[in-house]
Amino acid sequence: MEELWRRACVPASALERLAEADAYRALGLDRRGALWAIRGLADEALPLFVAADRGTLAGIARAHLRAGETGVRLVVGCRLDLRDGTALLVYLTDRAAYSRLCRLLTLRKGCAGKGGCDLGWQDLVEHGDGLLAVLVAGAADATLVARLERLRRDFHGRAYLALALHRRSGQAVRLRQLADMARAARVPTVATGDVLYHVPQRRMLQDVMTCIREGVTIDRAGLLRERHADRHLKAPEEMGRLFAHRPRF
Repeated sequence: MEELWRRACVPASALERLAEADAYRALGLDRRGALWAIRGLADEALPLFVAADRGTLAGIARAHLRAGETGVRLVVGCRLDLRDGTALLVYLTDRAAYSRLCRLLTLRKGCAGKGGCDLGWQDLVEHGDGLLAVLVAGAADATLVARLERLRRDFHGRAYLALALHRRSGQAVRLRQLADMARAARVPTVATGDVLYHVPQRRMLQDVMTCIREGVTIDRAGLLRERHADRHLKAPEEMGRLFAHRPRF
């Protein structure tokens, strides 16, 4: 029962309702045995991991398998780079949303050819039911204001602005400006790690991947490389510390 709980990534209360309906006979558990097993599960929430690959869901099957093996709740997502320069993180709330996003990516990749994805805003809106949309902020300018208004209009109640630390000059001012613009647009903000690799030691591999993408050698990569080795996974406590003195979200 514990393995089922971890793989299904659902609250124990949902499993208990199924047990009340005697739904575990196929697993060799009668109603009473299933209830006892479920009530013996740990009460604490499972650790949470949010996956968002760029322009694809190809790695989600393996991520789901690993989540079941490690007891981590997986939130499935994808980064979308639209043809007008807008970048969003979209997260799926149900299986139907997953199907719609798969269909959208298949159609638009087919139109763009190998390695591309010709995706417009209206394409996303038409397939956007069940998606949580998180706008990736660029400069704090009039373009961002327009994108925030469009986001709130088309994803009302499911729209967010991502805030991330980039370790550059004027970062505190930029975060304050972004938070103020989001508040004016009535779009909630979320703190993100803008993660590229899972541990700091993978920074060198990230540099190699950057060189492959840009078609340059490591000696000529220059500012194409990441300036800091902190775009790795961080614990919630560390994220809280990093954003402790930032605008309230």
